[in-house]
Amino acid sequence: MNINPEGMDIGLGLFFRYYLKDFFSSVGGGGAYTSIEFQEQTHHYLFILQGGIGYKWKNFFVEDLFRHYSNAGLASPNHSINANILSIGILF
Repeated sequence: MNINPEGMDIGLGLFFRYYLKDFFSSVGGGGAYTSIEFQEQTHHYLFILQGGIGYKWKNFFVEDLFRHYSNAGLASPNHSINANILSIGILF
């Protein structure tokens, strides 16, 4: 696999978060343009699905997300690109 790791993603999505006390789950999807040339995809326009779980304490949170990129079968090849993302942050 020959990937140039430098690039940019820009997109728009709709994501929902459900809280159960301090724990939460999130799910959503959208579309994006990426400047990275993935050999597994034919073009730079990709669909995104993601879901995750997390914990919120006061204004701090930690979340583990699974993100799936695909061209939704609009072109060939359409091998998925998947990522596990660990986010740590502050809500303000």
